Amino acid sequence: MITNEEILNVTKLDAFNRYKYFIKKVVDEEKIYTLSFENEIAEVKDNKLISVWSAAEFAKECAIQEWENYTVTEFSLEEFKDDIGVFITENNLLINVFSVANKTGFIVNQNELWRDINDELEQYD
Repeated sequence: MITNEEILNVTKLDAFNRYKYFIKKVVDEEKIYTLSFENEIAEVKDNKLISVWSAAEFAKECAIQEWENYTVTEFSLEEFKDDIGVFITENNLLINVFSVANKTGFIVNQNELWRDINDELEQYD
């Protein structure tokens, strides 16, 4: 469970440091969260981005304005890589990692994300 203090502290970080936090937490928890509505995944404005977070609490914080009817969807790392990864590839999406309020997160492509996750996983071996 994420505390309100952790939410406050992490959301104050710049996009790159939120990204580093995301990588560590996703590897620790083996979960990735996104927002979805009727099987549609939230995109950022009209850009071809899929948004992801390391915890449901952070995703809920972004379920505002055009995303207010979206719900938090949890994926295991394996589900995200296998199932959502295909969706990302087919739709030529970039990944918006850890946006907060009305600020975009750190933008990466799928290869960069998995490289960084795998690098972090190697630290655990």
